[in-house]
Amino acid sequence: MREIKFRGLRLESDYWEYGSLYINEKGKTFIDKSDWRREPVRPETVGQYIELEDKHESGIYEGDILKTDEAGWIGYVTYGSGVFFLTDNEGGFSRMPNWEECKIIGNIYENPELLKWIYNYK
Repeated sequence: MREIKFRGLRLESDYWEYGSLYINEKGKTFIDKSDWRREPVRPETVGQYIELEDKHESGIYEGDILKTDEAGWIGYVTYGSGVFFLTDNEGGFSRMPNWEECKIIGNIYENPELLKWIYNYK
């Protein structure tokens, strides 16, 4: 069965919450926890689990920055046209990277300096 889960950074701290996504009638964003708690999170940091793991068996989420086995190319995980893919700041992308051979090196929320590095890569 497909596991649909999300993560988001808490409003009041830099702690990641994992679980189901819930947006209330006022438009506030929460992560539902397995113990029935709802933790408020920053909406711009919410990312879906892509149901795959990197080479260190860490779950991959939208917004993660990955180094690939394809000549060390670095990109970040995004979603579009019904598929998750890696993209960089110059318009390069890969829809079929070897996800299991990639390595998560950060994410676009906690490591924005890596985005500058991606842009200057080549």
